[in-house]
Amino acid sequence: MIPEDCGILETSTLRIPRPQIFFRIEILTKLRWPSWLITAHESLAFSRDPRLANFLAGVTKGIDYFYSHIDEAIDYIAAHLGYTTEDARAWLKTVEHVKDASKVDPSVVETTVVVLQKAGVVNGPAPVDLLVTKDALHK
Repeated sequence: MIPEDCGILETSTLRIPRPQIFFRIEILTKLRWPSWLITAHESLAFSRDPRLANFLAGVTKGIDYFYSHIDEAIDYIAAHLGYTTEDARAWLKTVEHVKDASKVDPSVVETTVVVLQKAGVVNGPAPVDLLVTKDALHK
C-alpha cells in the first residue's frame, strides 16, 4: 500500500473481452515518477562491460524509432496490447520517455528515494552518488 503523504494514486487499466469487464484505477502524482528504469550491478558499469552500453544504446534506438513512427506505434498498441487507438493517443500526451537510456536524471533517483523512505521501504539516507555511477547521471 502506498502511503497517502507520498502524493501518489495508482492508475491501471485492465480490459477483459466478453463479458466486457473494465477496471480503471488512477495514478496521479505530484512527483516525477518513472514507469520503468533499467538498473544494473556496478560490475557491469560501462567501462567494464560493453554489453550494458550496447543494450542501453539499443533501448535508446528503440525509443527514437517509436517517436519517429508514432502512427505505427499507436496501431501496434491498439492491435496487440488491449487498448483502443484513442487510449493510445491519450496516453502519448501524458508520458515522456528518456532521450538517452544510459543516463538518469539525479532528481528521479532523489524523488524515488523520498517516496520509498516515506513508504518505509528505505530507512536512512540514500545519496544519489552512492546509488548511481557517475557516468550514468545526467549532468
